[in-house]
Amino acid sequence: ESLMDAVTGLSGSAPAYVFEFIEGLTRGGVKAGLTRDVALKLALGTIEGSVELVKQSGKSPSDLCAMVCSPAGTTIAGINALEEGAFRSTLIKAVVAGCGWHRPQQGTGKIAASPQSVELSWQNLEIFF
Repeated sequence: ESLMDAVTGLSGSAPAYVFEFIEGLTRGGVKAGLTRDVALKLALGTIEGSVELVKQSGKSPSDLCAMVCSPAGTTIAGINALEEGAFRSTLIKAVVAGCGWHRPQQGTGKIAASPQSVELSWQNLEIFF
């Protein structure tokens, strides 16, 4: 029960973040010259393949990312553009915002918890998997 806010911030709210990510990839494809239909199909296929690779490879997402980034290549250039826009940091902020830590406790005016006060570990989350 103590982790419900964290679970909500990640699993409950993240589908909307994923939809935004898909829309962003689709719009990027359109801006690059693809039709919307083709861009959406490519974005979805890329996401599906990437998810399967994370599930089956046993490698971390960071390791897999590094594997597809050639030195001075187009992929690392794209990653750099994401980092300039604080992509990962923005996702982290979205998850934390979705946890409800900004809501005051009923009747106290105090914040219920903060990211620093909740310790998450894989052992704590095993109940969900």
